[in-house]
Amino acid sequence: MTNRREWLTSAAGLAGAGLLTAASARAQADAKEQAATNKIFRIGVISASIEGKPQRTNGHTWHFCHPFHPQVNQDVIKKTLDVGSVRIFEQFFRNPQLNFDLMPFQNTKLTHVYDADRPCAELYASAFPGVQVADSLEKMVQEVDAVWLGDASGTGSDHFDLIAPALEKGLPCFVDKPIGKTVAGTRKILELAKKHNAKLMSSSLFRHQWGTAEAIRLKNSKEFGDLQFTQACQAGGWTLPSWFIYGQHPVWMVETICGPGVEGVSMYAAKTPATPS
Repeated sequence: MTNRREWLTSAAGLAGAGLLTAASARAQADAKEQAATNKIFRIGVISASIEGKPQRTNGHTWHFCHPFHPQVNQDVIKKTLDVGSVRIFEQFFRNPQLNFDLMPFQNTKLTHVYDADRPCAELYASAFPGVQVADSLEKMVQEVDAVWLGDASGTGSDHFDLIAPALEKGLPCFVDKPIGKTVAGTRKILELAKKHNAKLMSSSLFRHQWGTAEAIRLKNSKEFGDLQFTQACQAGGWTLPSWFIYGQHPVWMVETICGPGVEGVSMYAAKTPATPS
């Protein structure tokens, strides 16, 4: 099967290849400028719990932080993660033909990981050579340049306590969804970030993908007239707990395409047929 890079270099892909070359040239120029400063940004990873229960292989820290680090121990991945994740790491995440040689990033590395459950942190560190297990959050934030707080399927109930030391130090932080479980909990995190002038990001991955950018481009071009409505949905079944956690993805899509100024959100769920036991 022809992959994207092979297609771009074919006759049919000459126009796309020209755009890719320009983008690649910009990326290379940025990389050279960054290399000239000899600055390697140290990233500290924090794994949240699920209402106090450790996430042994937190999908968001394992899957989404790998581009920050130059090496991945594939043997640990094969022994630890599920078959699908092993395949993704091996065939996609670290495959230069599929990421245009842009990953891993040249100016970052994971240096520390913190988990309230130390064995979970030690397992994570074994998959990313050179990463140290942090004894405390207070110590970790003294030794990193930015912090990534990952949460695959928790409610965010522990996020404030986990991210507060980094925000108080003024570090740039990513805080996974849901940010703070409740409106009050989320506002508490936002206010702490503002107080210490710390850059804070929380987002749905889907708002940054190519399809979303293309939808915005088509909207702005007026090629098909004015935007009449946006429909965003999730495939598969649902449960109320997971809808609370993952329902933010279609909400993000609507807000991204339609613009800011959302006053309220109503989420509807279609009835899912019962699964035979």
